[in-house]
Amino acid sequence: MGSDAQVLARSEPGSVLHRTPPRRKLEPAVPRAQDWRDDRLREWLLALLRFTVTLSPKDEAQALALADELDSLSLRWRPAAPSFFRRTSHEVCGAIAARDDPRRTKILRTHLARMGESRLRRAFEAAVDLDGGSPCVSTRRKPPDLWSSLRR
Repeated sequence: MGSDAQVLARSEPGSVLHRTPPRRKLEPAVPRAQDWRDDRLREWLLALLRFTVTLSPKDEAQALALADELDSLSLRWRPAAPSFFRRTSHEVCGAIAARDDPRRTKILRTHLARMGESRLRRAFEAAVDLDGGSPCVSTRRKPPDLWSSLRR
């Protein structure tokens, strides 16, 4: 068999070398806009949680920068006045830092109520410590004695 015959034999349909993988549906190269916004919103919430834990001015600045970005998503320029995310970030960061503020509980509970993800909400609630107790201390009761009814 000459080289031309070998090439023809390899390219015949059904031969081992001719099989092509099944066509896959192509995924869009650019993520959907809603997914991107959801990711940014989650980053903002995590930045607020990070500020709650560290109380660092850098973390507060990061949360405010993300808030600016979220506020200007639908606009082509930076908003002139603080919008929802920027205003909320200022309120929440102020309430986190000022433990003796009488409005603290209301602001933080409102922020907690807006959170959709339960794990993030529980982490934030534990970090801000609204009840005044130490969140690390467990209040577990002693387990019941299963063998007590067998002892007589």
